[in-house]
Amino acid sequence: MYRLKYHDNPYNFMLEREERMALLLLAGVTAIVLVSALAVEFMGKETFSSPFSPASQEGDLVVMEGVVSRVQATAEGGHLILAVNTTTVFLPSPIAAQVAIREGDRIRVTGIVQRYRGELEIVPQSGGDIVHLP
Repeated sequence: MYRLKYHDNPYNFMLEREERMALLLLAGVTAIVLVSALAVEFMGKETFSSPFSPASQEGDLVVMEGVVSRVQATAEGGHLILAVNTTTVFLPSPIAAQVAIREGDRIRVTGIVQRYRGELEIVPQSGGDIVHLP
């Protein structure tokens, strides 16, 4: 329970010592979480991903580089299906709208491994997860 000490002015109050310490600790933890989140964002997802392979498991964060050999729009929903090397990359419509990809483009894609109709595919989580390479 917060106890306020009123002085001459009813709008002027002071926190108890324990309350000030709790407030300082809360501010410190908030600052640490913010700095950590910014550091992770700066390092990028690739830092925490592993190279895609046929042994990759569903839910793994993976990265793969290759040449786009096929770009196919789905019949509904505005999604794109890419063939990169021999792997399927599924771009949900919000991500497909953010990128321009053509056959022959060399790309690096970071995403989550999912299984669709028994086959592994990579699903990026944002447009920034697809990078065109020279």
